[in-house]
Amino acid sequence: MLPKDARNTIFLIQSGIAHYLEEALARDVKKKLVRSVPIHLLLNTWIGTINYYLVNRDKFAPGKSVISTRGRELLEHFMSNLELKRKE
Repeated sequence: MLPKDARNTIFLIQSGIAHYLEEALARDVKKKLVRSVPIHLLLNTWIGTINYYLVNRDKFAPGKSVISTRGRELLEHFMSNLELKRKE
């Protein structure tokens, strides 16, 4: 729906985020702190989650910042998907 230039700009920003996520993932996989996952899935999971909560902030944090209200919970959930042994 966005113009091509806007989509390209967003893609470049997301590519930068992916670069730093990939470095952090590689570092923590090497230390055996997290399991390895494809970077495109990692990035899209994070962006999709954040986008969903931002778009629906009126449901998750009425009148407040959804990141301030739910940020810790979202980050903990995201990180739980990288656990070496996932909880059943």
